[in-house]
Amino acid sequence: MKTNFLYFRENGKQTFIATANQTAFTINGDSNWDADVSDDTHVRVTVTDISAGTTSVIADNAKSFNSNVITLGAQGAGDIVVIELIPGGIG
Repeated sequence: MKTNFLYFRENGKQTFIATANQTAFTINGDSNWDADVSDDTHVRVTVTDISAGTTSVIADNAKSFNSNVITLGAQGAGDIVVIELIPGGIG
């Protein structure tokens, strides 16, 4: 009897709750994501400013990447930072 298994896994996404003036966010991309991130253009970063109730996408020229650390401008305490792999963005 043949058995088929369907396996789902997330490409890569992490959510952070920022501390006051936090700029660096360490992703676990090398060990847990489907693809290794090697450049800031491989990920999309969105920030929800809880004080203003707005969500914005961080432009490529407003973020940098080095050794699994995404660096942004200073975030406010409690802001929600989501870093996710751009599908098809690595290759």
